[in-house]
Amino acid sequence: MGTVQATDYVEWANSYLYMDFLEIKKLANMKGKLNIFEIEKMFADAMNSIQREAPSKEQCVDYHLKCLHSYRSVIF
Repeated sequence: MGTVQATDYVEWANSYLYMDFLEIKKLANMKGKLNIFEIEKMFADAMNSIQREAPSKEQCVDYHLKCLHSYRSVIF
């Protein structure tokens, strides 16, 4: 856990390929050594193309906690 990696954005784009937006396809096809600043710009372009805003830090924490709770429920 910690900081977001460039590969996280590429994985996100791969999960949204069904939306068929050029900006998402470009981001999903990124390979090799990834420049985090370039990838973040591409992510912002992709979010704009689908008319969404990136989640706030609070929303990310809330989602992460829900995932942890869900995972713990499965184990026990």
